[in-house]
This record gives sequence, structure tokens and C-alpha cells, in this order.
Amino acid sequence: MLSLKKGRYRARFAETAEDIGAAQALRTLAFRGDREAELDADIFDDICDHVLVEDQRSGDLVCCFRILPLTGGQE
Repeated sequence: MLSLKKGRYRARFAETAEDIGAAQALRTLAFRGDREAELDADIFDDICDHVLVEDQRSGDLVCCFRILPLTGGQE
């Protein structure tokens, strides 16, 4: 597993369905402003690699983003 650390933060690739769910929950809060809203999920969740940035002290997810890997650039 790739893990990058800087100061109090650690970035890593999502490994489990729970990791993806945590990213979706954070996106829901960021884009909809409501923890109780339907999760921010779309078709890109299945085809992208998710990067999670966590506070090493608390373990809280503080940032996430997705990377869409391209195989040959023709996509």
C-alpha cells in the first residue's frame, strides 16, 4: 500500500468499500452540506482510484479525491 506522510497528514489509496463510503460521506458533506443527505455516489466511483487524506493524530478523513487511470490516452 502506498502511503505518503507530511506533517500531521497521511495520504493513501482507498482499499475497502468502507474507505469508498467514507470518501462519499465526506463529498456529501462538502457538496451538499448535510451529513444526512443521500451519499454523493456516481459511476466514477467504480472506475477511479480514490485517494484519502487523513489526520494521523485523530484518524479523521480530511480530504479525498479521485484519479481516473487511462490506459492509452485514447479514452
